[in-house]
Amino acid sequence: MAAVAVLSIAPLWIEPASSAKPLQLDFLPPYASSWLAWATKAAVLLAMLASIRIYVKFHPDVAMPAIGLCMALAGAMIVIHWVHVDANPSARDWQKMVYTCILNHSPFTPHVFRPLPYGFTRLLEWVTRDWTFSCLAYRWFFSFWFLLASYQFARLWLSPGLSHIVTVTLGALYYCSVKTYYGQLTDPMSHWLFVMALVYVVEDEWIPLGVALVIGILAKETAILILPAYWACWRRKGWPAFGRTVILGALCAVSFLVVRLPYGWGLQYQQINGTEGSMLWANLRILKPCFPHLARCFIIFIPFIIYAWREIDVRLKILCLTVVPLVLVSNFCFGWIHEARNYMPLVPVLATSALFAFPRGNCSQLASTAPRGTACSA
Repeated sequence: MAAVAVLSIAPLWIEPASSAKPLQLDFLPPYASSWLAWATKAAVLLAMLASIRIYVKFHPDVAMPAIGLCMALAGAMIVIHWVHVDANPSARDWQKMVYTCILNHSPFTPHVFRPLPYGFTRLLEWVTRDWTFSCLAYRWFFSFWFLLASYQFARLWLSPGLSHIVTVTLGALYYCSVKTYYGQLTDPMSHWLFVMALVYVVEDEWIPLGVALVIGILAKETAILILPAYWACWRRKGWPAFGRTVILGALCAVSFLVVRLPYGWGLQYQQINGTEGSMLWANLRILKPCFPHLARCFIIFIPFIIYAWREIDVRLKILCLTVVPLVLVSNFCFGWIHEARNYMPLVPVLATSALFAFPRGNCSQLASTAPRGTACSA
């Protein structure tokens, strides 16, 4: 996570400072040599695959079928995104406009407050000189990590078979999640960091959690909503848990402000998420036609969760009762209720909880007594 942060911030700091015309940064011209163009693309892909190989080496508990499934699903998600979003000329023009605004540090809310995804994509463009390829590679890479993090989250309680269902569910919901937006770059990296933070909450790994929250807020401020869940999960530890929560809250505040202060940050809604005022009443007026989005992302899981409530691990219960409603309310107030992509990081929590209704694949008792950081066995 720290490496991703450094690699993402570097282009946004170095390029404006070194440019003779810092407010006129644009897309980089392609290589004159087609051989060099393909070689740089191959190098980017090999570097991404190498990072996955290194991860597998140091995490032998993650089976190769899970890696292969996540890679394949991430590829399918990129195809879906290309067909239903990127192929739209209006969406492509909007994506380019936002991208150049971020590079030039223009006050384009809310995405100027979410710099890391754009910085990472710019890094890839530095290497390949191909913006389209850079966007595709970025989406695939972080979609993979999002799916893998979701699988690991489920494996804290479930068997490998049921954990695969969680990742497949994310793939199945992906089309409806990108149906009503123009393709900003925030989501893949933001979703990965959000789920990683949930893993660290459950394991009470508060230092990695702090890293995930600080970096996650620089990708999307929604990550700050995980903080109350940490206190709720570990409040019985008393003052140590309270002190850690305060420290995490301070880190979140610094991360939240560091990209807003240069733009005259205030408490106005438009400075937080680009809206002119509370979106609550506007969303209530369109609630009925948006009901299918809520049904797919929330309601479909509720009967199973209610049925298995007594069997669900207490940490999962707390996440269901804190993070899920907080994200829903946040989207009601600061976004559009039909933007189902904002609910995708909640699917691992809801799907994992719902799968407790299938006890043969459930090993929550082992997970609750195992050392931190270990997944349950089949």
